[in-house]
Amino acid sequence: VAADDWTNSRRPEPPLWRDDRGDTHVNMHLQGRRWGGSAEDSENAFESERTFHSYGVDAGDREKLLAALPEKHKALLASMEFVVEIDGVSDDDNPKVDALIAVHAGLESDVPVNEQLVALRTKVETTQWVEGLQGRANVLPAHPELPENVLVVSGHHGFVKLDKNRIIVDGCAGHEDRPLTAVILPERALVDDSS
Repeated sequence: VAADDWTNSRRPEPPLWRDDRGDTHVNMHLQGRRWGGSAEDSENAFESERTFHSYGVDAGDREKLLAALPEKHKALLASMEFVVEIDGVSDDDNPKVDALIAVHAGLESDVPVNEQLVALRTKVETTQWVEGLQGRANVLPAHPELPENVLVVSGHHGFVKLDKNRIIVDGCAGHEDRPLTAVILPERALVDDSS
């Protein structure tokens, strides 16, 4: 999908994972409750069934999934960041760049940068949509508050686009028939798994 063919459409909001009493699960991060939720007569929007099955448990069985997860996997998942900030980078295309912010979808262009970064760094999100992880048109451009030395890199959008202070690199969008793409800095070389 080319950047020009991109759409801002969102799939319907999936239901939240509910515990056996029918309450939303209070001891799980909102993202996990969205990821594991399902609706009667429909597949999960995030295809989490594959993950459950890969651990040998039925889709939606949280207790068995937690029991089947090796401690190393739990530690890895708990350690993952919502945002990664790196100083000392270089970019042959934009010599002013010396800092990089990597976030799954990008930063919202109409919300103060610091407010977003604090929320992403602490992984405390209470909204139904975490825009830095799931946003669409609102996270595509470089944030107007960011100085020229900051490069924002994300995936999520299903296309590859390299701008002065914004890189979107997601050639496959999770589709097995499309190549997984990465960008190498400082030269901005694109590599994919089709070669």
